[in-house]
Amino acid sequence: MEDREIALKLVLDAMDEDSSIVTVNQLLRIQKAIYMAQVFGVPLGYGFRWHTKEPYSPSLTQDCYDLNAALGAGYDEVCKYHLNASLDGCLSRIRECLQVPYNVKRDDWYDTICSLHYLIEASGKSSDEAVTFIREVRPHLSDMIDAAHARLSQFNLLH
Repeated sequence: MEDREIALKLVLDAMDEDSSIVTVNQLLRIQKAIYMAQVFGVPLGYGFRWHTKEPYSPSLTQDCYDLNAALGAGYDEVCKYHLNASLDGCLSRIRECLQVPYNVKRDDWYDTICSLHYLIEASGKSSDEAVTFIREVRPHLSDMIDAAHARLSQFNLLH
């Protein structure tokens, strides 16, 4: 198991995120969780770009598949390692930020909060442009945009 796979597993575990990827939706959920971890300052080194309808990292996808293969083959070196205690506060804030509002599906919440952040912070769109874009491309997320914007603002993640 490679160091980056061990780090990925440790961070996912600390975020209470399942690292298994049986479905595409599970992979996309991990993509968004790790995107937000990096937004909060967890140094994993994945580069994200806009892909179809959301932020996406090809290298993270490969690491997820490699991690799952290693775990499936019985390699679980992760138990020998621990995250630096300096990340505890950061990870707590990530979990709080990603906490899903009542009556909202987790995948939809992650889609909304990550897409909104990426479009404003990485793509340079204004808040209004990002909201309009999400409403056009992902209309089923429209009802969550205001809550996602408020949550990102609460954690000072929009500049």
